[in-house]
Amino acid sequence: ASAATPLATPLAELTPAAPPASHTSAAPPAAPPAALTPAAPLAAPTPAAPPAAPTPAAPPAALTPAAPPAAPTPAAPPAALLFPYT
Repeated sequence: ASAATPLATPLAELTPAAPPASHTSAAPPAAPPAALTPAAPLAAPTPAAPPAAPTPAAPPAALTPAAPPAAPTPAAPPAALLFPYT
């Protein structure tokens, strides 16, 4: 088991390698360019598309479903024919 401890030390060496990551922290200055992304908010005006909501005017198509009731009438004639047959 003691042999496992020696291996644990090498792993500890890897952790020290993490400090170099602090150098990458120097990249934060590059983060300011991200401030340009705030310019994207201008894209917010695109939400003006919501006015497309008027398209819901399509619901009037629901009036077309009123046509189905007409189908029941055709079914009535067949029944009338059965009566004459009898």
